[in-house]
Amino acid sequence: MTLYSGALCACTNNILEGFPDFKITLSVLILHCFYTCIVRAELFLFIFASQNFKKDTGEQKMVYEIESHANSGNIYKFYIYFFLARLNLWLPIYVLFLLGRNFSMTQITLLDAVFWLVMVVFEVPTGAVADKWGKKHSLIFSCILTAGGLAFFGLAKTYVFVLLAYFLWAVGVTFESGALSAFLYDSLKKIGKEAEYSKFAGRGMSIALIASSIGSVTAGFLGGVFLALPIFVSSVVAVVMLCIALTFKEPEIERKEKESYFTHVKESFGYSWKHPQLRTLLFFHAFTFSVLWIIGIFYQPYLKNLGIRVEIIGVIYLFATLLAAAGASLASHFESIAGESGFLISIPVIFVFSYLFMGFLHSLVAISFIFAISFFRGVYWPIISKYLNERIPSERRVTILSLASLMYSVIMIPSEPVFGNLADRFSLNTSIIILAVVYGIIASIIVGFWFTRCRKSDS
Repeated sequence: MTLYSGALCACTNNILEGFPDFKITLSVLILHCFYTCIVRAELFLFIFASQNFKKDTGEQKMVYEIESHANSGNIYKFYIYFFLARLNLWLPIYVLFLLGRNFSMTQITLLDAVFWLVMVVFEVPTGAVADKWGKKHSLIFSCILTAGGLAFFGLAKTYVFVLLAYFLWAVGVTFESGALSAFLYDSLKKIGKEAEYSKFAGRGMSIALIASSIGSVTAGFLGGVFLALPIFVSSVVAVVMLCIALTFKEPEIERKEKESYFTHVKESFGYSWKHPQLRTLLFFHAFTFSVLWIIGIFYQPYLKNLGIRVEIIGVIYLFATLLAAAGASLASHFESIAGESGFLISIPVIFVFSYLFMGFLHSLVAISFIFAISFFRGVYWPIISKYLNERIPSERRVTILSLASLMYSVIMIPSEPVFGNLADRFSLNTSIIILAVVYGIIASIIVGFWFTRCRKSDS
């Protein structure tokens, strides 16, 4: 706080002296707004969540007050944690940061492949840790490792240093992967609201995407000072998240019997394979997430090729994340209209055509398709998360959700460097077109399997 106050005072003196360091002044003012937004958002989310739980009356209210006060408190803390976790100040500039270190797109995507490889190795073990020893502990470890990884990343100037940073960061991500959505679902289950998971998840996603929009604009201007600054601030945000995670209440779940670690993992894998609907949704999510991530990697150089400055890229990310937030808030309505089968058909169709238009267009009009992808990305996450969670027993939830993360990590290891290399050898647009075609074929196969083998099976 002393450092923050000193920076603000220096900024004020700078203004009084006639703006001798305009970019630094602007960046500190943005940090001031950023800090204020976090404080206001935490207050808003506390009041919002409290009012939400005050609506319940009678016997149900007594149950909440006596048995589930701590678990209902998890919800608004989850919103605050998710808000901070999805600020993602590093995201709009990290590719440009590495390009500034003289890495090629092939090298950058190879680094990402190492990140995904680390996730493959640690995904299921950390998921099993969360299932057996608690989701709260898993999130605490995630914050510690993520803060360290981001700090190393901001300091990195060599390939080896970036690899070390990515290792810490990736392990931190595996501790959060699966645990966060499972923590929300089980907290809701303890207060009898698990059927409304998509509504709560959509609300959380909207809040997180608004946070991401704030982070996008902030990152653009901070990156205009020097590109490592948003990464360092992200490390500080992870420390704040750690403080929140320490206050979580672990939702208690019923376990049928005590299992050893390896038995738990084996049985969780077997459960996924024996249930066709769950298995198909896991494959669908793994491929869809992978494609969304790869196209997200391409946004920054794609926009740069259109002649757009870093600061304006941040503004574009702002509008994209606001649209994603709007999509997340409308997810439950989309689900009620489309249903499971309509969802599985419409999402790939929308994404494939948007990618194709991006690939064939070489003008600012292509930005509208980035916005379309962003909106339906917001629609996608709460719905697919609900479909997966409602098919998984609580005692295996994080392990199986970690299996989904493992699956898309395995996909990303070869695919991201391949498409990065295509971008270097030919062009970004060519790589995007090929990505659209490949995803269209794979999604068609998965959806076809859903209609022919899964619709009548037990969930």
